[in-house]
This record gives sequence, C-alpha cells and structure tokens, in this order.
Amino acid sequence: MDYISIRDHVMKAIQAGYPSAGVYGEEIDQVFKSGDFLVKLVEGEHSRELGRRYKRTNRLDISYYHANNAKALKVAESLTEILEYITINKILYRSTGMKHVFNANVLHFYLNYNYFVMKNEVSEPTMNTLKMEG
Repeated sequence: MDYISIRDHVMKAIQAGYPSAGVYGEEIDQVFKSGDFLVKLVEGEHSRELGRRYKRTNRLDISYYHANNAKALKVAESLTEILEYITINKILYRSTGMKHVFNANVLHFYLNYNYFVMKNEVSEPTMNTLKMEG
C-alpha cells in the first residue's frame, strides 16, 4: 500500500460513478472542462504507533469544475456515497473527515484515508557464545 495507490483507486471510483467525466491525477497544462475532476494528494502523514507498526494518513482534494452551484452540491453529495469506502487488494478502506467547499466555480471535496503499515523486521546478528573464566 502506498500514497499513489489510494489516489489511483479514488480516481477509479470517481470514473465508475461519472463515466463521461474526465478524471485526472495531475494538473495538466490545458483548462479543465466543466464536469471534470482533479484528484490530488495534498497531505500525507506517517507516524509510528507501536513497534514496527506505523499509521499513514492521506488527505485528498478532489476538485470538480462546474459553474452551477446546485450541480456542484449534488456532486458533493454523490461523492460522499461513492468514496465512503474504496477497496484495494480485497481490503476495504473507509474515508474520514469528508468536507467540501465551493469557490470560484470549483468544488473542493476533501477526505482522508487512514491505514496501518508494518515495517519489515531487521534481523541483527546474534552474539556467539561467551566463555567465562574464573
């Protein structure tokens, strides 16, 4: 599991929900059309929990371009359903912290996906036997 996998699966979920829309993972040089989506990872966090266990938090910003406020709000409502859960490698991930802001004909839909990773255990050489005299 990595940050890009989360973004890519969110893009697939949006594309499945809006098959005629353009869904992009990186900004491109051209102007987006009304009804297009841009999915960006805006913040990532990696913190140690216990032993080899680490928690990762991914904050995504999904931008939806549309001049109609009512249409954008319907899309926000739809995204809460489409993105509540995503499945990656047969594992279900639940989103948290959903919120949206509509400004200058762009809906910004924010959400987080949190998951845990385990670091590989580092095997250190063991000591040989020690002879004590005396």
